[in-house]
Amino acid sequence: MNEIRKNEIPEELRQTLLCWYPFQTDAEVLLISPDPTPLEHMFHGAVRGVSVALPDEFLKEEYRQKQFFYVIVLDCLEKISDQDSFLNKVRRLLSPDGIFLLGFRNRFGLKYLSGSLDEWVETPFAGLRNSIPDTHLFTGNEMCGMLKKNGFPAIRMYYPMPDEKFVQAVYSDEYLPEGPITDRIIPFDPFNSPFIAAEGDLYNDIVREKMLPQLTDYYLAECRAQEEKGPDPHVIFAALSADRGKEHGFATLLFSDGTAEKKALCKEGIPALRTAYENLEEIRQRGVCTVEQKWQNDTIQMPLIREKTMMTWLKEQIRSDPKAFLQTFWEFYEDVLHSSEESAELPGDMAEKWGAPAEVLRPVLKKAYIDMIPLNSFRAGKMIRYYDQEFAVQNCPARYVLFRALFYTWLHIPEAEEVLPLEEVKTRFGLADLWNGFQVREDRFVSENRNWEKYQQIYEWSWIDRRKLEERSRRLLGNEIDLQLRAVHRVQLGILRRLDMICRQNNIRYMAIHGTLLGAVRHGGFIPWDDDVDLAMPREDYDRFLKVAPGELGEDFFLQTPESDLSCFYGGYCKVRDERTAALELQNRGKRCHQGIWVDIFPLDRCPRDEKKRQKLQKKITLRQRVLFAKLYPLANTMIHDVSGSQISFYYIVCRTVRRMTLIRKIGELCTSCHETGLRAILACYYGDWENRNVYKESECFEVAELPFEDMKICVPANYREWLIRRYGENFMDLPPSEKRTHRKRVRFYTETSYRDLI
Repeated sequence: MNEIRKNEIPEELRQTLLCWYPFQTDAEVLLISPDPTPLEHMFHGAVRGVSVALPDEFLKEEYRQKQFFYVIVLDCLEKISDQDSFLNKVRRLLSPDGIFLLGFRNRFGLKYLSGSLDEWVETPFAGLRNSIPDTHLFTGNEMCGMLKKNGFPAIRMYYPMPDEKFVQAVYSDEYLPEGPITDRIIPFDPFNSPFIAAEGDLYNDIVREKMLPQLTDYYLAECRAQEEKGPDPHVIFAALSADRGKEHGFATLLFSDGTAEKKALCKEGIPALRTAYENLEEIRQRGVCTVEQKWQNDTIQMPLIREKTMMTWLKEQIRSDPKAFLQTFWEFYEDVLHSSEESAELPGDMAEKWGAPAEVLRPVLKKAYIDMIPLNSFRAGKMIRYYDQEFAVQNCPARYVLFRALFYTWLHIPEAEEVLPLEEVKTRFGLADLWNGFQVREDRFVSENRNWEKYQQIYEWSWIDRRKLEERSRRLLGNEIDLQLRAVHRVQLGILRRLDMICRQNNIRYMAIHGTLLGAVRHGGFIPWDDDVDLAMPREDYDRFLKVAPGELGEDFFLQTPESDLSCFYGGYCKVRDERTAALELQNRGKRCHQGIWVDIFPLDRCPRDEKKRQKLQKKITLRQRVLFAKLYPLANTMIHDVSGSQISFYYIVCRTVRRMTLIRKIGELCTSCHETGLRAILACYYGDWENRNVYKESECFEVAELPFEDMKICVPANYREWLIRRYGENFMDLPPSEKRTHRKRVRFYTETSYRDLI
């Protein structure tokens, strides 16, 4: 089944393992692979001749005295018992100055460490144990040692990312990434792997720790039987865009001699590449700063630019100098206006195309170069230096290019929202009324440019079911989690003591609910495998608590509400956090919000007696919670797990039309919209599509009792047995099966370290 899944990957994507490599056109190639067809097709017409052999055939076949300039061996050596004989035969068939390219999986590849599978490793972690039948996986160092022993002293390692099936970038020891790569590399899993960690989540960490050469999933070794005689310009980095189709698929290559080259992956892409060259020349002639370039042999030749990319520069500026950060976009806009003449007369279909009246769209450019944005530019002193201007649009509003500059900056630098809310920036740049229409056009452009329909399967394979991932992680790490939870419980108990004291001193009613209530009744304290503490207060008491708590919690604790911490999502209730600790939720990674270990407090609000009306109210609240979530977390792979892939775009489109405080205020208004009905409910919690079962008689929400909880007493509903039966059933005192004794949160806890030292 794994082999079938691999073969579902389109041929042009599988060719990316080698299509970037600068093969000599007059060379003879010998390709040895268990699956040579995609690469064999790539070589036809690109080199003088190509011979193909399966691994077993190669060992048996005699090639007489013929020698090849290139011998390429992919995914073979790991399954061959006599590897020395195999490599010696390769060396004999290689011309004296020839190149041996060896592709092999890394035994310590990040995907294997995460528990992923492939067409070889069908049992998680079998590759790490080297317990795959008739197979031996190698580390990079092991393979280098074997190659040198067998007559290949000159070895250059390349690191194709994410792996050999669809290469999106190729790094080398001479050009390793220095910053985030998650915007460039999208891993995908065709094998429905039961992994316990998401490989893509770890990319930026291993880059920061300079561990990519050790943890890459796949190696491509360039080997020679003799040392190079002198400096030979070679590729040190490649960026590929094969998913854009034959007409727009390119490779950008950086060379060791300080030059760069952009080439089409197929001959069908040469016209579009030539257009990109001509576009850049046109804006240069109009006085805009550009990268030097020349057209040679159907490629764009450039110097290797050492300046910072604009995106890197902006990321540095957003906190150190927000004013300079924002001023940069006026610089972009000025360059856009200089790049083209303004259209005197506007076509009659402008309003239809751009979603706004024609006059509102001015200035409109005769030819707008829509990639004059941070993703396609460098910071050159006080100027912006542009490159890669493939796309130009006739009769295009100049502010559409500005929209793209802002949109992609906020997408790739999420922390910009914390410093400069995008809603305010839209207004400042005159885009508030144009944004939605521009967004519709941009979504259509990206869908067509990235061939979303053709490569839909690939994009689906890149989606991660994080709920399943966390469940597997908890099962595997259960013992470690138990030890950690005991330390977390000690912190939460300290928060409970402070809350209990404040409530008693101010006559504020509270009660333990959910797992905290069950723990008090069944365990006399915390449920050993639960990491939650949930309290509830009647709305009247909840509002009084919000007023008095900030002055009485003390400096070690923080009252967190949607209003007090605008960069995080909490949907209408509050948390009390211990500032001396850390509880890092996955979606909050990198955010500058309060992230100490917490206790949740939910208001008990009046709700309709009629069940249908109650469900309708809850759906309205859920809708706004999802939109708020999309607004605060702009990357689709962090979206709430119960939102389907087909719905995600809806929330990310809607969230751009409304302000955060408007959403927060509306959630609060909906939660408190009912008059006296005799019922109370926890409306502010996020339920998704699940039914809200937290509905109680009003009298039940005001009568409290006390129960022992660890070394203190806490308040609980007076009729707590009925509350527990309603939620957990008649047998709530029975322990669940061992496999269900797991905590639910996607959180990393640190009880001895403040979150301020970790974010």
